[in-house]
Amino acid sequence: MATNHVSGKNGAVYKGTTAALEIDSCEVIWTADDAAVSRESDVPVPEGTYYARATTTTVGADAILIHHAVVKDLSAYDGAMWWARTGLAAGTTAADLKLKLYEVGGEAAPTESLVQPALVDNVWKHCFDLFSDTPANRNAIVGVQLYQDVDLGDDTFDLDDIVAVAEIDGIKSWSLEYTSATLETTDFGDSGVATHIPGISSWSGSFDGFKDGVPVGIGAEVYLVMGETNTDGNWWLGKAIITSARPSVDHDGIVTYSYDFQGTGELTPPTA
Repeated sequence: MATNHVSGKNGAVYKGTTAALEIDSCEVIWTADDAAVSRESDVPVPEGTYYARATTTTVGADAILIHHAVVKDLSAYDGAMWWARTGLAAGTTAADLKLKLYEVGGEAAPTESLVQPALVDNVWKHCFDLFSDTPANRNAIVGVQLYQDVDLGDDTFDLDDIVAVAEIDGIKSWSLEYTSATLETTDFGDSGVATHIPGISSWSGSFDGFKDGVPVGIGAEVYLVMGETNTDGNWWLGKAIITSARPSVDHDGIVTYSYDFQGTGELTPPTA
């Protein structure tokens, strides 16, 4: 095992409220558009039991692959996170695929067009993008669609656990420690021969920022976007539990909070 350290001076803490956090869990089958649609459950599934799959056959560019009806008021939220995967051997590049949200009558001109980052063949990736339209234009979202900007050829494109998140604190600085290890992936199909992959076995760290409203509570589960620079995609992304909080006040009366966290689930490294 190897322990790695990284730090930065940019980022944000996000959380969702119970009522409107989930845009779609992808547990129910979506609707086909220019691609065939199915609901799959082969492991690994990032969240829940099922994920949504679009299978393309001579679809071409500028195509809505699949969509799903939802009823969501996302006016109080700042962005979205979701899981994505492709079966393309060559993978995809950033913005080849987009996750789009629309209100009534807006299927052809969605309110939000979220950029999906580059994907590697058959590897689930945790994605994040900020909303860009005014909040009033996403207070009655009725659908979410997977859109293909370019002709990627014939293959599969998967989605899971699409959630809206609201920024609750800005990060002034952060530090992260993660342990790289060889993880066993042996299953019944391996005929008794152990199989392994490299991966991150645990991660934790700390961040600090100025007080903004109610402090984050100990035990709270949050989404962390920890940027190394201001470049989109140049961030570490993951879900974590707050384990301690340390307030301080400087001579000007400015309140600063420092937090420790323990990562839970996968940590996604920067892609830019």
